[in-house]
Amino acid sequence: MFLYIICVLALVVILIWVFKPLRKLLIERNKEPLPAKYSGFQPIDEHYRSALFSVNLLCSSTVSQAAAPNPIRVFPSINGQLIVSCYTGRQEQSGEDFNYFKLDLKGKVIDSLQLPTDHYWPEFIDGFIVFTDEKNTFYNTWPADGDTTRHQMIGLNTDLSWNQERIRRTIEEARSNSPYYFFKSYSDNGTFIRQFFFLSGKNWQMLCQKITGYTSIDDAESAGRYRKNVFSTGEEDPYLPSGVDLLYFYPQEKMDYAHVIGGGQGGFSKYDWRGTGFFSTIISGRKMDFCVPKLVVEKEKFDNFQTRLYIVDKPESAVRQFKPAFYIDPGGFALYSPNAKVLYLIRTIQNK
Repeated sequence: MFLYIICVLALVVILIWVFKPLRKLLIERNKEPLPAKYSGFQPIDEHYRSALFSVNLLCSSTVSQAAAPNPIRVFPSINGQLIVSCYTGRQEQSGEDFNYFKLDLKGKVIDSLQLPTDHYWPEFIDGFIVFTDEKNTFYNTWPADGDTTRHQMIGLNTDLSWNQERIRRTIEEARSNSPYYFFKSYSDNGTFIRQFFFLSGKNWQMLCQKITGYTSIDDAESAGRYRKNVFSTGEEDPYLPSGVDLLYFYPQEKMDYAHVIGGGQGGFSKYDWRGTGFFSTIISGRKMDFCVPKLVVEKEKFDNFQTRLYIVDKPESAVRQFKPAFYIDPGGFALYSPNAKVLYLIRTIQNK
């Protein structure tokens, strides 16, 4: 019986050795201490404390990156302001899908707005939000003055009674005289309609036109041309961005982890050091130091040994590409995103 037990245990050890290398059972740990000059570095989050900077979580998203690759976006608005758009996903209490935050020239949040996307789609055009659907349209002036009052658009040719010459003349005149205009199209029970939206004086109008078939709208005539994003979360790649320096990588534990390539190409495993990266960047002329835990740094020949950054949450897990992404504003503040789902507001603290 004793010999039998020894044989069984030996077989188990052999099977473990064959199917699960010993290195996956043991994690090598670095015994060297962290250099003292990096001991004061902190992760950038709502707990960051500094005499130079304040850090606040501005917004977060709950949707998966597959459903919304860039859930948080930032774009300029009227009066030099920035608007932050955060696709939050359906909220149980508020039922809202989008949160918007208005930042002044110094990065102060001066207003916010929640909007559902069940029916109307909001188009930001300088001082207006234009809400469009297939039948009814309205607008407000929240970007300019914070007013969310709904102003109904004036509908033209909604009964499709105008002749083509009148439609053409109206569109050409609006193109020449209106500061803003754009097209949309849709199908209604086999009838194809093109909508022409334009600002006339202080009022928006919508002209309907029956067309012979569905027509895609060129980007040069879409509402999207009036909104140019200057920053988006989720723009992830593993390379260190310009303006951010990796000062030091402190290896802490050596472990197995995986690279998942996707697209049916499988992936591969690596056995390397995970640790903490120590970084710096410049915001409004001031050096901001920070650290990032659970980091893997790789350099290989195929890309001329460029620094590539990944997050490894636990041994044998798949890596996530990591990019310490900043938007540095001339007004003396910054926006920071370590991943697609969160955005932090960093403001400089004025010395007394």
